[in-house]
Amino acid sequence: MRVTIASPALRAGDRVVVSSSTRVEWPAVWQGESGVDAGASVDVEVEVPDPVVDWDVVEAGHAMAGISTVRGRVTVRGVVAATSDNGVVVLDLSPGVTMVELADESRTPEVGAFIEFSPSAIALFPTGT
Repeated sequence: MRVTIASPALRAGDRVVVSSSTRVEWPAVWQGESGVDAGASVDVEVEVPDPVVDWDVVEAGHAMAGISTVRGRVTVRGVVAATSDNGVVVLDLSPGVTMVELADESRTPEVGAFIEFSPSAIALFPTGT
C-alpha cells in the first residue's frame, strides 16, 4: 500500500500519521530501519500486530474499504479475500492487502464478506519498492 506521511518519524517505533488513497489520515507505528520525513510517499506493508477480537460484517454500500479514523478510533474495512484454518484472513483494503489474525478461530468470516474492526495498533513496514 502506498501512504503519504503527514507527521515524521525519527526511528522505528515512532508514531506517525499517514494517509492512503482515500486521503483520510490515520495513526500508525513506523517500523522502518530509519526515520521518514513528513510529505514522503512510501510503499508499506500494513500489519495489525495483535489478534482481532471484535469484528463485524458490514454492507459494502455503507462503508469504503481501507483504513480511516471513525469517531476517534482507527477503523479497518475490507473484503475477505482468503481464510485459513488457524483464524488468519487475507483482507483486501483496496488498494493493498494485509493478513489479519482473528482471536476466535471458530468464528471466521466467509470469503467475499466485507468486514470492519478497530485494531489496537497498526504497524507500517516500508517495502523499498
